[in-house]
Amino acid sequence: MIGQVCLYFYYSTTLYYVTDRATRQILTGGVANQNLTAAQFRTNVVCPLLAGMMSCNNIITNIQVVPDTSGGAAYWYSLTNYVSNPSSPLGYTVSALNAPPMNNANTSFCIGSSGSIVATQIYYAMPVLGIPEMLGGATFNGQSVVFISATAVFKNEPFSTNYGGC
Repeated sequence: MIGQVCLYFYYSTTLYYVTDRATRQILTGGVANQNLTAAQFRTNVVCPLLAGMMSCNNIITNIQVVPDTSGGAAYWYSLTNYVSNPSSPLGYTVSALNAPPMNNANTSFCIGSSGSIVATQIYYAMPVLGIPEMLGGATFNGQSVVFISATAVFKNEPFSTNYGGC
């Protein structure tokens, strides 16, 4: 169990580093200029940054443009775990971005254009050693896993490209 917890923290720290470096490629226009697909983004940008023991097959990405706020806050809340809460001073609580389906075929890949606000979620399905129930594991590709996540929300820098958008 101690070894599993140590791996969890190691993989979690690594995933934050990977997310930081990979999202930099989006916000500076590198991904748009190369016209990468979601699969190419994972293979060419994310996976080379992983630690040697981490499998590229266990990476899930979900990238979305935050809707234009001129339509009101409800557009932003559509991406989050927004819950009406009369006991909150604001009348609601927002706990996190919604978790995407843990299947790259069903996630979003919308990197936006210059000036877009982008929410990026990268998950790693960490294999569980020993007793999966101890960590409340899920199943991914037939393995018992625990999902580790890292998130970045940023505004794309000005860049010019022929990228068609989402």
